[in-house]
Amino acid sequence: MPIYLYFCPQCTQEYNVLKKMSSMDDEEHCKTCKGRPLLVRKVAKTAFTLKGGGWYADGYNKKSN
Repeated sequence: MPIYLYFCPQCTQEYNVLKKMSSMDDEEHCKTCKGRPLLVRKVAKTAFTLKGGGWYADGYNKKSN
């Protein structure tokens, strides 16, 4: 299950919410503001990076003659 990052526009609190992808569109409410404002989902950086060699660095980008 992915972790989604939510932000409350009223109290500026941020929450990490673990939820199923099928329930991704369900509304989330702020726990600090007693559930009144809806939380806004933020886009977060991923931990996935490509480092070192590999298919792209080892020949995919080289043109064959």
